[in-house]
Amino acid sequence: MDIEARQRVEPELESGERILWTGRPDARALGWHRGGVQMLMMIPWLGFVAVWTWVATFVMPPEVSFGQFGLALGGIFVIVGTYYLIQAVLIVFGPSTTLYALTDQRVIISDGPRKATSHPPHALLALTRRGSDERGDLLFARGGWQHTGKYMSWVVAPGLIGIDNPRQVEGLIRQHLLTDQAHRPS
Repeated sequence: MDIEARQRVEPELESGERILWTGRPDARALGWHRGGVQMLMMIPWLGFVAVWTWVATFVMPPEVSFGQFGLALGGIFVIVGTYYLIQAVLIVFGPSTTLYALTDQRVIISDGPRKATSHPPHALLALTRRGSDERGDLLFARGGWQHTGKYMSWVVAPGLIGIDNPRQVEGLIRQHLLTDQAHRPS
C-alpha cells in the first residue's frame, strides 16, 4: 500500500475504520474526465469570437462597422474565453495530487492535503465499471448533461478514474460496502 496515500487518508478515518485499498488515478484520464468537455467547447468559442471581432472591427465598411466598440466587446469575450481555455488545459494536462482510498465503511477521494470527499455505501449503489480489467474507471453516478434546477449543465460523474485493476477494486467495494451486511447497523 502507498505510504503517502496512507498518511494523507489516515486523518480522515473514523475510529475503528480500516483501509482496504489505496490507489492513484492516471493523471491524463482524470484530467480529461474533469476538464475535457470544457476544453473542447472553448476552442470553437475562441475561434468564433476572434473571427467575429476581426470582421466587426476591421473588415466591415466603416459606416456599418462596430469600430472600437467591436474591438472592446470582442476583446472581453476573447479574454474570458482564453481564461476558460487555459483553466481547462491546466485541468486536463496539469499535475494531479489525487489519491483514492477504500475503507471498510466508504470510498475517500483526496484531491490534496486538505480536501477529501467521502462516498458512503448508499452513494455507490449505481456503481459502474468501464475500461479494461488492467486500467479503467469506477463511476458512482451518471455524468453528462443533466438538469440542475431550471438549466442544463455538465455534471462530472464522481468516481475512481484511471485506476489499475478496476475489476478487483469493484469486487472489494461490492464485498465490503454493497452487501446486506454492510448496510446493517453495528
